[in-house]
Amino acid sequence: MEQLNQAILSIEMTNPSFETRLKREYLDPSIYKMARYSEHQQAFIRSAPTARVAFPGSFAPLFQQNKDFGNIYGIAPDILTLLMNATGITFQPVIAESSEAVAKMLRTGSAEATFAVYVNDPKLQMMQFSNNIIWLPFTPIVQRAQDESARPERIVLPTCFTGLREFFERQNPQAKVAEMPNPEECLYAVEQGLYDCTFLPQPYLSKNKNILLHFQLKVLDAALVSVPLCLMFRADAPEMLCHTVNTALLGLPQNQLTQVVQHNSEPDMSFGYLLSQHPLALTVGLLLSFIILATAIFLIYRNRLEQEKNYALTIRELELQQALDAVEILQEDRDIYKRNAETDHLTGCLNKAAMTAQCQQILDKLPENWTAAFFIIDLDHFKEANDTYGHQRGDDILIEFSAMLRDILPPRTHIGRFGGDEFTLLLTEQDEGDCEAYVSMIARLILEQTRGLIVCDTPGKVTASIGVAISPAGSSHDLGTIFRRADRALYDVKETCRDNYRIYKH
Repeated sequence: MEQLNQAILSIEMTNPSFETRLKREYLDPSIYKMARYSEHQQAFIRSAPTARVAFPGSFAPLFQQNKDFGNIYGIAPDILTLLMNATGITFQPVIAESSEAVAKMLRTGSAEATFAVYVNDPKLQMMQFSNNIIWLPFTPIVQRAQDESARPERIVLPTCFTGLREFFERQNPQAKVAEMPNPEECLYAVEQGLYDCTFLPQPYLSKNKNILLHFQLKVLDAALVSVPLCLMFRADAPEMLCHTVNTALLGLPQNQLTQVVQHNSEPDMSFGYLLSQHPLALTVGLLLSFIILATAIFLIYRNRLEQEKNYALTIRELELQQALDAVEILQEDRDIYKRNAETDHLTGCLNKAAMTAQCQQILDKLPENWTAAFFIIDLDHFKEANDTYGHQRGDDILIEFSAMLRDILPPRTHIGRFGGDEFTLLLTEQDEGDCEAYVSMIARLILEQTRGLIVCDTPGKVTASIGVAISPAGSSHDLGTIFRRADRALYDVKETCRDNYRIYKH
C-alpha cells in the first residue's frame, strides 16, 4: 500500500490531472485514514505565516465579496476554510481587479497562491502546483438553432481561473478560444453570433438561472466538461506550504467538497433579484408569458372540437420524431467511429491511413498555382529514452512533440503519425517564388523546438531528423512520388549527421 501510494503521489506531483480508477475506488478511502503530517510539516504549520490567495474579481458563486461587510465568500473561499481547518494554516482570500492583477500580486509577493487549472504551461514552469482539489463541471451553451453535434470553432470563456483558456484550447484544438471578464458578457456574445459556444461553471448556472432570460440560447447538459482545480503557489513560496496542502487534501473527504459546491449552488431566483439584475428582460419575459398563456387558452378552446384528430396527428409526429432521433444517434455513432478510426489515440494526430487519404485528396484538388511540401520527421534517440525510462516516458515524449507541432505550425498544416516515432506533415502554400525558403524556416523551427522539448518538467533529450519533398506549382502532385522523395531526403539526413533537415533535390 505504501509503495502504491508513493507511486501515485509521484505521478500526481508531475501531472496533477492524473487520476486512476484504482486510486478513486480503493486507495482514496485508505489514504483519508492514513494521511499524517510529518515532523517538518508540523514545525512549518506552527510558524507558518498567513497565506494570501488572490481571486480575479468577483464571480458568484465561485468567489465574491459582500459590498456591505467586505467579507469574501463562495466555493473557493469555503474550500480554503476546509484547508485551514485541516492544516492549521491561515488562508486569507483577496479579491483583485483582474487576472493580470492576480499575476502581478504573485510576482511581487502580495499573494502566495491562486486557484488554477494545471495545463503544463511552459510560462508557469517555475510555479508550484498542489494536487487537484476538485473537478468543477463546466456546461456548454449554444444558440438554439445550432446543431448540437457540431464542433465549435469559436469559444468564449469567463475570466475566472489561470490556465482555464489553455485547458479548453487543448480540449478543442480546432477552436479559437477567447476570454471575457464576466459570464453575462459571454452569454450575450454567443447570443449575437460572435462566438459559437461558451462554457460556464455549473454552480453559476444553478445559482443565477439567468440563462432562462436568454431565449435564443440552450444548455447542452449532456456535454459537461469537468475542469480540475488546484492551488498554484508563486515560485518563491515555501515548498513545505505546497507539501502540507497536498497532505491535507489526501485526508479531505470528498463529501465535504461536494457539500461546499451544493451549498453555494442554491438558486437565487427571487422576483426582487431578477428585477434588479435584469429589469428589461424580466418585463419582456412577463409580457411574453402573458401572451403565451392567452394564446394557449384560445387554442385549447378552438381545438377542443378537433381533439381526436389532433391526438392522432400528435402520435404520428411523435413516431416521426423518434425515427429522426434514431437517425441522429446513428449519425453521431458513425461520426464518432470515423473520428476514432482516423485519429491516433495517443497523440491526437491523424493515423497513417487517414493521413494518406486526406493528403492525396488535398493534392488532387490543389490549384495549379499552389505548391505542396511533404515532411517526414523521425525522432532521434527516442528508442534510447524508451529503453532507459520506460514506455510511459516514450508516450509522454510523443504527446509533447505532437502538441508542439500543433502550436508552431500554420493552421493549414496536416499532421499525421505514421507509427512509432515517425510523423508526417503536409503544407500547401500559394506559389510566390520563395517556397523553399519558407520550408527551410519551418524545418529549422521544428528542429529548434525539438531540442528544447520539455517533457513532464524535464528535458526531452531528443532531436529530429527531417526529410522534405517539394512539389512545385504546375506539376503533377502525386503523393507516392512526394513521399518517396521525402523518405530519400530523410535517409540522407539519418546517414550523415541527424538533428538536421534536407530538401530533396533531383
